[in-house]
Formats: sequence, structure tokens, C-alpha cells
Amino acid sequence: TEHTDPDAKHRVVFIVTFHSRPRFGIDNRQLPHGTYFHIRWDMWGHTLNDLLDAKRYMPAPLAAIRSAGIWKPRDRHWGWDWLTVACLRIANDQNGYTSEELVEWVHNFDVFGLPHFLRGPVSDRPGYGWEAFIRGTLERFVGFWGFLTVGLLLVYLFFTKVIYLIQYYWSGGKDSGLFRAVLRRLVCSYGMIGIATCAVHYMIYISPWAESIRSERFLMKPFPQASSVKIKTREGPTTVPSVYDVLIGSRFDSRDIGAYNNFLNYHPGNKRFSDWIDASTEAFTDSPILQHALISSIVNDISKNGGRFLQQNEIGFWVRLPGTESAEYTRKQLVKRSNPLLAALDEELAFMIADARYGPLRGSSLAQQYAQEYLFKWEGLLFDALGGTQ
Repeated sequence: TEHTDPDAKHRVVFIVTFHSRPRFGIDNRQLPHGTYFHIRWDMWGHTLNDLLDAKRYMPAPLAAIRSAGIWKPRDRHWGWDWLTVACLRIANDQNGYTSEELVEWVHNFDVFGLPHFLRGPVSDRPGYGWEAFIRGTLERFVGFWGFLTVGLLLVYLFFTKVIYLIQYYWSGGKDSGLFRAVLRRLVCSYGMIGIATCAVHYMIYISPWAESIRSERFLMKPFPQASSVKIKTREGPTTVPSVYDVLIGSRFDSRDIGAYNNFLNYHPGNKRFSDWIDASTEAFTDSPILQHALISSIVNDISKNGGRFLQQNEIGFWVRLPGTESAEYTRKQLVKRSNPLLAALDEELAFMIADARYGPLRGSSLAQQYAQEYLFKWEGLLFDALGGTQ
């Protein structure tokens, strides 16, 4: 009864999380992956629906093939395969794939007997890590095998030339054509291999998959980095949020993250503000005077308790809203709470604004400037038409 008795000293917590893949070709943003993924090695690449019929869709060795991201049944969807997740965690220096863990991993497993001269640099210093180790190992491996192949070819040609000369002098100066035949065969064989390799490389290079990697649109980071496109950001002094503040986020508006859209609703300051909105909805009228009095009482209550209205700008910093904007934000929340249709339309606009800020076209002036201005204009018209004006 140690793990079933609610008053026992020890407890067991079983946590199950489900994480969807990006909508490839539509929105390739990667979402946070949390910390360690404690999952068996052959269960990667599967989905919740596969677990419903594991005997059919997860037998060995098909489970291992799917875990590696090589193949899946036609009527199934891809889950997160091991190779993709490993690459994402390496690129983002996440738990299990940090520079310090690389040093420990190489020391404990000795890289499966790989000779030291074929290994990439192993160090926990800045600029090194898994990416440098893998890249260096591949470059050294390719260089070694290239050198070995050229060396063997030269040895092969040398002995072929020796045999040819022996035959030449043994036959009294009669040319057997052996060396030219061997040389021609080598040129044709390696030439065909080289042409096929270049053709495959070119096809991969011009494929949408490779182009999306070069343009950093494939599994791109959730939020944009500095670029040549001027990002429209809210200016003003930044601050650090407290538990009393009302946080107005700009990074959770997406159709693909489900309950994460409500993440800030559980912040203590937001919960207090939401309680105020719920209690004041019935008292919210069309009278501008009564509206102003009700809104002022809510804003003042938040302020008296040490809270502020903070809005997250496009690069992640929290900016304090002035009193007029805090009051306008409060008014919009009251209007949405009393008008479900308006709330649904406002949510769709928020999704479209977030797509313009952080979606696949976020590196364009169209998305960063013109689309947002157009959507914000519609947002204003929507509240003026359905929510009344101050």
C-alpha cells in the first residue's frame, strides 16, 4: 500500500505527454520539446493511434524501421522519429545532447571502437559540441576513405603496369593492350558512378526538402532571429513580470498548440484579472460613463495590488502598457466575454497575426508589415462594429 495509500510517505507520478509534428509545407515551426524523452528506442515515429493496435502496427522489426524514420504503413501518420528528434535536440543543445554530455558519451562508449584519427573534435568549449563532432567525423571519414580509394587505385594501376610490361617483354614487344583496357574500364566505371552521384546530389539539392533546409524554413525555430526584414515590434521600456502582473502574450496564438494557447491564463495576475472580468460582465453596459467607471475600477484594483499590464513584443520582451491601453485591453476583454461570436472572430484574427509574425513567410516585408497592419485594422473595425466604442 506504499504507493496507493494517499497518506503514505512515497508516491509515484506517471506523466504522459503527446506532442504533434509540425504541419510540413504549411507551418514548419518546431515547438518546445521539454526535457528528456523517456521512451523505448523502437517506439519513436509512432502515434497514439498506433498504440490502439500495437500488435498490428508496432511489431518487430517494423517498429525499429519506423523509429529510424525510414518507412511507415501508408494508412499511418508519422510521429516524431528518433533521427529528427536527435537532430533537433543537438541543434538546440537540449538535455541529453549538450557539449558536456558528448564528452561523457564518447568516454563511456568509446564511439563504438572508432579510431581516434577518424573522430571529430570532442570538447565542451563554446563553438564545439555534437554538431562539430558529427561534422568533423564525417569529413574525416570521407577524407580517409577517399585517400584509401585513391591509394588502392594507384597500387592496382602500378601492378597492372608491371604485369603489362612483363607481358610486353615476354612476347617480344607485342602490345597486349592490357593496361589501356584496365584504364578504360576504370574510367568508365568510376565515371558512371561519378555521374550518377552528381545527378543524385543535384536532384537532392534542388528538391523542396533541401531548399527548405537552406532557407531555414524546415523545422525552423519558433520565433524569428534578426534578419534584413524590419520586424514590427512594440517599443518602450522592458521589465520582468511579477506574479501580480497581467501578461498579454504574443507567442501562444496558434492552431497547432492546443491548450498551450491558454498558458498565460494560469498566471496568478491573469487569474485575478479574469475573475474581475467574469464578475463584471453582467454590469457591462452600452453607457460610456458606466463602461469607463467599471473599467477604471478593474484597472485600479490590479494596480493597487502591485500589478501592471505587460505586453510581450515580437522579440519576447515584456513592455508595460500605459493607462489608456490598459483600459482599452480591459474593455476588449469585457466585450469578448459578453459576445462569444466576437471572441471567436478575435481568436481567428490572433491566429492570422501570429502566422504573419512567426509563420513560414515571416522573413518577408508582406508578413512583417503589410499583413499585420491590415489585420490590426480589421481587429479595430471588428470591435467598433460589434463591441461598441468608448
